[in-house]
Order: sequence, then C-alpha cells, then structure tokens
Amino acid sequence: MSLKVESLDLQKADISGSKWQEVRAEELVIDNVSLAKTKINNANMSGMTLNNVNLSGLSISDANLTGMSIDGAQWGGAHFKHIGY
Repeated sequence: MSLKVESLDLQKADISGSKWQEVRAEELVIDNVSLAKTKINNANMSGMTLNNVNLSGLSISDANLTGMSIDGAQWGGAHFKHIGY
C-alpha cells in the first residue's frame, strides 16, 4: 500500500464524521479530544496508553487483551462474557 506521508497539526478543529481507511496513524498525541461514538475496526492498538479517559458505555469484542494493565478503574455495572486466558 502506497501512502501519502504528511504530519497534521489539528487544533480547535471539528473533524466529526470523518473517515480514515487504510491509514497509518502511529505515535499520535491526542489531548483534550472527544471521541464519543467513534467506531474503530481492525486496528492495531498495541502499546497504546490511555490516561484519564471516560470509557463508560465502551463495547469491546473479539479483542486480544494479553498483557493489558488496568490501574485505578471503576467497575460498577461492568459485564464480562466469554472470557478466556
């Protein structure tokens, strides 16, 4: 896949409704951003760090969570189904 390489510096921008397909977006810095109702499919998020995020209502399916570390989380009302190790 041939990719156009460019660095974007978006500040105070509304990109709601945008679509990214076949995009490499590694080592992004995302700060003070609303990703509400965003759908992510077939993504490599290995090594990703999430700090001070609201994941209420998050739905994860068919995910490899091997080696995941969770610290200081609120689990009230969380449901886990079909969990293997």
